[in-house]
Amino acid sequence: MAFLRACPAATATLFDLPEVLPLARQRLVAAGLASKVRLVGGDFLADPLPAGADLAWVSAIVHQNSRDQNRRLFASAFAALTPGDASQSGTS
Repeated sequence: MAFLRACPAATATLFDLPEVLPLARQRLVAAGLASKVRLVGGDFLADPLPAGADLAWVSAIVHQNSRDQNRRLFASAFAALTPGDASQSGTS
């Protein structure tokens, strides 16, 4: 939510376990940000992450995962990113 507040033009996709999404939706509605967030249910150990991201933010989950689980998570996050050329976007 802090990223969305800091970047008003941004949108986000929240990928989490399906049973967590109703709580996330409640919090987003209360914060006035629900229209900016697409909620996608899944399990990163079994499901691919939603494609088309410019940035993948991986939160506290890595602290409880094994090294192998984190390698799979980061590979999945990388696969979800939209390829791009930083030199064309003005960043280096």
